[in-house]
Amino acid sequence: ESLYAKATAPLLAMRALLKRQTPVQDVHSNKRWNVTETRVLKQMLPEDLGQFATKHNSKGPPCVQSPTILEDLPFAEALASLILASLLWKLLVQPAAVKKTPRSRGKNKREAANS
Repeated sequence: ESLYAKATAPLLAMRALLKRQTPVQDVHSNKRWNVTETRVLKQMLPEDLGQFATKHNSKGPPCVQSPTILEDLPFAEALASLILASLLWKLLVQPAAVKKTPRSRGKNKREAANS
């Protein structure tokens, strides 16, 4: 019987996998990639994850909290309205402000410069 069948649920672990893929040569295939190689680089069980967390949480400075005044500002809404305003400016206002210069008909550049 396999280890998977013997294991009890939930199966808690974290795996780092290396998966190498190559494109399929058949153009009419629904499958786009062939998996050529798969191997487990590292597997960490819950005990290992706990040791890793305690080991790395003690090092380095703690995360810096942002000032509370910045938490309430609507950055996404401001950016969206700025983009919308620039789009409307480009479509509605700017074409009316641009005037086309009249072209000289039948004259080349040298004749137009002399006259």
